[in-house]
Amino acid sequence: MYTTGLDPAIADLLESAVHDLRGPASRIGLVSQLLNRNATALDADARTLLQYIEESANAVGVVAAGLSRYAEICARPLEREPLDFGVPVAAAIDSLRGEIENARAQVDCSALPTVPADRFLMTWLFQELLSNAIRCCSEGAPEVRISAVASGPGSWYVAVSDNGPGIEPDMAERVFRPFKKLSPGGGAGLGLTICRKIIELHGGKMWIEPGCRGAEFRFFVSMEDGGR
Repeated sequence: MYTTGLDPAIADLLESAVHDLRGPASRIGLVSQLLNRNATALDADARTLLQYIEESANAVGVVAAGLSRYAEICARPLEREPLDFGVPVAAAIDSLRGEIENARAQVDCSALPTVPADRFLMTWLFQELLSNAIRCCSEGAPEVRISAVASGPGSWYVAVSDNGPGIEPDMAERVFRPFKKLSPGGGAGLGLTICRKIIELHGGKMWIEPGCRGAEFRFFVSMEDGGR
C-alpha cells in the first residue's frame, strides 16, 4: 500500500470549496422548488428565471460532487496488485450495462496485460473512458475497442478508441484540464482530469493519439511496483 495523498493545504482547500459550494447550491435549489409550487401566481418570465436558478444550483452541485471525487481519488492509498486489466474492464462494462444497452453500443476488448495497479482506480478509469466514448458518439451505434499494443521491447500501451467524431488537435490537451467537457450534459468536466491523474499516480502517462478515426485515448502505467 502506498500513499498518493494530496498536499495537505490543497486537500484542505478542496474540502472547504466543496463544503462552501454544496451548502448554498442546496439552499438555492430548495428555495426555487418552493417558489415553483406557487408557479400559478407567477408570469412566464418569472417561471423561466426560476428554472434557470434551479438548473444553476444543480450545476453547482455537480461541480461540488466532481471536486469531492477528485479529492477522494487523489488522497486514497494506492493499493497495487498484479492486475489483469481485463478484470477492471469487465467490471466497468457491467456497471455501465444499462447505458451500453440503451445506446446499442458495441464494446470489444482484446487481451490486456497484467500489471501492478490499483483495481478500484483502474475500474473507475475504464468506466469513465467507456462512458465518454458512448456519450460522444452522436450518430449511429457507438463502437468502442479496448486493446493493448506493443510499442517496443518490454513496452506497451492500452488504447481505448471509438467511432465518434473525434477530438480536434487543439483540444487534445485541453480536454484533460478541469471543467473542459467533451459533450453537453454529463458531469462537471472532471472525468478526464481524474483519469489522467490516476495514470500519473501509477507512474504512467495518458494522451490522445492524433490522426485517428474517432477518438483514441492511450496510456501506460509503470511496471514498477513502487507507487508514490
